[in-house]
Amino acid sequence: MNEFPVVLVINCGSSSIKFSVLDASDCEVLMSGIADGINSENAFLSVNGGEPAPLAHHSYEGALKAIAFELEKRNLNDSVALIGHRIAHGGSIFYRVRHYYR
Repeated sequence: MNEFPVVLVINCGSSSIKFSVLDASDCEVLMSGIADGINSENAFLSVNGGEPAPLAHHSYEGALKAIAFELEKRNLNDSVALIGHRIAHGGSIFYRVRHYYR
Protein backbone atom coordinates (compact mmCIF):
# COMPACT_ATOMS: atom_id res chain seq x y z
CA MET A 1 0.00 0.00 0.00
CA ASN A 2 1.19 3.46 -0.88
CA GLU A 3 1.69 6.04 1.89
CA PHE A 4 -1.02 8.13 0.20
CA PRO A 5 -4.24 6.13 0.73
CA VAL A 6 -7.25 6.80 -1.49
CA VAL A 7 -10.85 5.62 -1.60
CA LEU A 8 -12.34 4.34 -4.85
CA VAL A 9 -16.11 4.83 -5.05
CA ILE A 10 -18.05 3.17 -7.86
CA ASN A 11 -21.68 3.24 -8.94
CA CYS A 12 -22.61 0.60 -11.50
CA GLY A 13 -25.76 1.21 -13.48
CA SER A 14 -27.43 -0.80 -16.20
CA SER A 15 -25.13 0.62 -18.89
CA SER A 16 -22.63 2.78 -17.03
CA ILE A 17 -20.03 2.89 -14.28
CA LYS A 18 -19.50 6.19 -12.49
CA PHE A 19 -16.43 6.44 -10.30
CA SER A 20 -14.47 8.80 -8.08
CA VAL A 21 -11.12 8.54 -6.33
CA LEU A 22 -10.91 10.49 -3.08
CA ASP A 23 -8.00 11.38 -0.84
CA ALA A 24 -8.69 9.25 2.25
CA SER A 25 -7.52 11.98 4.62
CA ASP A 26 -9.72 14.88 3.47
CA CYS A 27 -12.10 13.41 0.83
CA GLU A 28 -10.71 15.70 -1.89
CA VAL A 29 -11.74 14.34 -5.30
CA LEU A 30 -8.54 13.38 -7.12
CA MET A 31 -10.16 11.79 -10.14
CA SER A 32 -13.67 11.05 -11.38
CA GLY A 33 -15.31 9.80 -14.50
CA ILE A 34 -17.85 7.68 -16.25
CA ALA A 35 -17.81 4.67 -18.53
CA ASP A 36 -21.08 4.84 -20.44
CA GLY A 37 -22.82 2.96 -23.22
CA ILE A 38 -21.53 -0.34 -21.84
CA ASN A 39 -22.53 -3.36 -23.95
CA SER A 40 -23.07 -1.12 -26.98
CA GLU A 41 -20.90 -0.06 -29.89
CA ASN A 42 -20.92 3.49 -28.50
CA ALA A 43 -19.22 2.61 -25.18
CA PHE A 44 -16.83 5.30 -23.97
CA LEU A 45 -14.80 6.45 -20.98
CA SER A 46 -14.54 10.06 -19.85
CA VAL A 47 -12.15 11.01 -17.03
CA ASN A 48 -12.19 14.32 -15.15
CA GLY A 49 -14.67 15.83 -17.60
CA GLY A 50 -12.36 15.18 -20.54
CA GLU A 51 -13.27 14.13 -24.05
CA PRO A 52 -14.98 10.74 -24.21
CA ALA A 53 -12.63 8.02 -25.46
CA PRO A 54 -14.12 4.93 -27.10
CA LEU A 55 -13.76 1.73 -25.08
CA ALA A 56 -11.89 -1.00 -26.94
CA HIS A 57 -13.99 -3.62 -25.15
CA HIS A 58 -17.64 -2.68 -24.67
CA SER A 59 -18.33 -5.00 -21.73
CA TYR A 60 -18.40 -4.23 -18.00
CA GLU A 61 -15.10 -6.09 -17.68
CA GLY A 62 -13.59 -3.91 -20.41
CA ALA A 63 -14.87 -0.74 -18.74
CA LEU A 64 -13.47 -1.76 -15.34
CA LYS A 65 -10.11 -2.58 -16.93
CA ALA A 66 -10.06 0.85 -18.61
CA ILE A 67 -10.82 2.53 -15.27
CA ALA A 68 -8.06 0.48 -13.59
CA PHE A 69 -5.66 1.59 -16.34
CA GLU A 70 -6.53 5.24 -15.66
CA LEU A 71 -5.75 4.67 -11.98
CA GLU A 72 -2.45 3.06 -12.95
CA LYS A 73 -1.51 5.97 -15.25
CA ARG A 74 -1.86 8.27 -12.24
CA ASN A 75 0.04 5.92 -9.90
CA LEU A 76 -3.10 5.46 -7.79
CA ASN A 77 -3.74 1.73 -8.21
CA ASP A 78 -1.48 0.73 -5.29
CA SER A 79 -2.95 3.51 -3.14
CA VAL A 80 -6.52 2.19 -3.00
CA ALA A 81 -7.20 1.53 0.69
CA LEU A 82 -11.00 1.23 0.50
CA ILE A 83 -13.59 0.61 -2.19
CA GLY A 84 -17.16 1.82 -1.83
CA HIS A 85 -19.95 0.61 -4.09
CA ARG A 86 -23.35 2.23 -4.29
CA ILE A 87 -26.33 -0.09 -4.59
CA ALA A 88 -29.36 1.97 -5.56
CA HIS A 89 -31.93 -0.80 -5.30
CA GLY A 90 -31.21 -3.55 -2.84
CA GLY A 91 -34.83 -4.41 -2.21
CA SER A 92 -35.50 -6.00 1.16
CA ILE A 93 -31.92 -7.33 1.39
CA PHE A 94 -29.92 -4.09 1.30
CA TYR A 95 -31.97 -1.43 3.06
CA ARG A 96 -29.22 0.30 5.04
CA VAL A 97 -25.46 0.87 4.86
CA ARG A 98 -23.45 -2.35 5.04
CA HIS A 99 -19.74 -2.71 5.70
CA TYR A 100 -17.87 -5.63 4.16
CA TYR A 101 -14.28 -6.41 4.96
CA ARG A 102 -11.98 -8.85 3.28
